Amino acid sequence: MHRRSYMDYHADRFTDASLMIFYRRKLFALLPANCEGSTLVSHRGLSYGGLLLDGQATVARVGECWHSIISFLLQQGYKQLIYKVLPSFYHRLPAFEDVFWLRWYWQAAQIQTDMGAVAELTASLQFSTGKKRHIAKAKQHHLQIRSDVADVPVFWEQILTPNLQKRHGVLPVHQLAEIQLLMSRFPDNIQFYGVYQGCELVGGTVLFLADNAVHAQYIAANATGKELSALDLLFSELLQHFKTTHRYFSFGISTYNKGQALNEGLARWKEEFGARTWPHETLLLQLSKS
Repeated sequence: MHRRSYMDYHADRFTDASLMIFYRRKLFALLPANCEGSTLVSHRGLSYGGLLLDGQATVARVGECWHSIISFLLQQGYKQLIYKVLPSFYHRLPAFEDVFWLRWYWQAAQIQTDMGAVAELTASLQFSTGKKRHIAKAKQHHLQIRSDVADVPVFWEQILTPNLQKRHGVLPVHQLAEIQLLMSRFPDNIQFYGVYQGCELVGGTVLFLADNAVHAQYIAANATGKELSALDLLFSELLQHFKTTHRYFSFGISTYNKGQALNEGLARWKEEFGARTWPHETLLLQLSKS
């Protein structure tokens, strides 16, 4: 998500203010960001943000990095920094130096916590009794699962968008043309999996694949798919499929209204696969007081 070839698909919506931080003339860190008036945000157009650090980064050096960033932001007239912490299941190595300095030294405030659901694929996942029953029901209908990008428009326009509009009054974050563009640029990292009854697509999901984690960005089924428990079968198969290549499977967040409300039914559906709660935190640093 932090490659320019990904970020630039919505360059017209955001004023980019990404930073490169150098140490002894070598690139040390990156901060994908956009500006909103006198506020720097890391980055509003991305699902997750935060400092991207070299594997050799030390806590002291990251502290120097923050001093440089904040001095630069003050020079540029910024008054606030909104910092979306990178969920740790995306880490290649343990890397909490950024949060340590922002909270302990700079006294940044936590302003939002969303609840994500993550399954650890290296563990023995315990499906609920009800989930097992739904999966068995789906198998009785001989549903098929396959990945076919040609069916993304059908999923987007006939299943996903109507579901979101009916249940939440919103549209997908990505337009159809945008997700097709991104899938063409990153075929190994953005994939579509559908569930079929015969030739009919009855449900599906779009997955974003990182080094350690698989993230389900969109999940939806039509009336037939819901009746046949198609999504239960789909995700039981996906969890098994990615078990040998990834450590974590993220079902996304179950909170809304900036983390202040919980969709309990959605959270329960994810937990029945063995997923557990993982926080997605957002911090606010008032630069004028730093």
